[in-house]
Amino acid sequence: MKRFLCLLFLLLSISVFAQPLDPGEIFNKPWEEVTREERQEFRRRRTIANYEPSGKPSRDRIDYYIRIYKSMNVFDPKITVFEVKAEDNGTTVILTGDVLYSQYKSGLERTLNSLGFDQIENNINVLPDSDLGKMGFAVVTASSTGIRRNPSERSEHMNEVVKGDGLRLLKSDETGEWFLAQGPDAYIGWVAAADLKRMELKEWAKHQKISESDHALKEEIEKIVEPILGIPYVWGGVTDKGLDCSGLTQYVYKRLGINLPRDADEQSNVGELVAFPDYMENLRAGDLLFFSGSGRISHVAISLGGLDFYESVNRSGVRFSSFDPDSPAYNNRSDERFVFAKRILREKTRGKLVISDQ
Repeated sequence: MKRFLCLLFLLLSISVFAQPLDPGEIFNKPWEEVTREERQEFRRRRTIANYEPSGKPSRDRIDYYIRIYKSMNVFDPKITVFEVKAEDNGTTVILTGDVLYSQYKSGLERTLNSLGFDQIENNINVLPDSDLGKMGFAVVTASSTGIRRNPSERSEHMNEVVKGDGLRLLKSDETGEWFLAQGPDAYIGWVAAADLKRMELKEWAKHQKISESDHALKEEIEKIVEPILGIPYVWGGVTDKGLDCSGLTQYVYKRLGINLPRDADEQSNVGELVAFPDYMENLRAGDLLFFSGSGRISHVAISLGGLDFYESVNRSGVRFSSFDPDSPAYNNRSDERFVFAKRILREKTRGKLVISDQ
């Protein structure tokens, strides 16, 4: 009952504190005309309003601020990791724990800085854990095995993977009998080591590689996007008069006969996990690329296969971009913020698109 009341208090607190701020009212102009510096100021004000509307942060409430950060920025706890603790020695806040994305580590520190905590020792570990070495991947060898909440057979059975499924290992428990792993649907949990065959990325990548050509699908996506290249970025836009990032992916997929959810974070819950920063060789045309700022999924683009993609960004509108540093279209900011890719379109056979089974 005590835990329930604490959770209820937290949810009520967030609903009361997180009153929406309107940048249009603050700066007296539409969001599309707000400069980068003004957006940073808006985010600073929003942080104060969301975390500590009194304007007087308290060292006694650091754990509370971390819980609010998690509720606001961890887009889906089932497919990511954010387990962070804070200690305060009176002068310095010491952060420890595990996160899946570096954006969580830096984003939480920036948030605490905005709240007035200048002395921070950030010891958060970004997964995958370095102790895994090169053997950070695995294939399921049992007929099926459970993904559990904790490293124990008695723990809650949350999901299941079957023989041949590829897993990305994140860390091992102290005994070495369990691995925290991410499955093909991006679900994360503990899997018994006895049911897996560990391997290096090179071997695992061969196992994961899909051989079908995506040339026809790439041409079709290019045919849809090329007429709208250069149209302006419009916040909330979903037509060829103006598109935001998720509006672009929704626009393309709609013309391929598939309706996507509206927002980038909602779209990130669809499809099969196929790529992440350390493994991008499997990208194919039509894959959705997801990007993060402080932890929350805040941007989406559509892959052309390989390192090239289309996106809609604030200053350029709809444009061709690339992860390739040698390309004139290289986008450093997108490269740094990329977190994973999902596949919705599995193949194009006889002119018909097939939705991924995942």
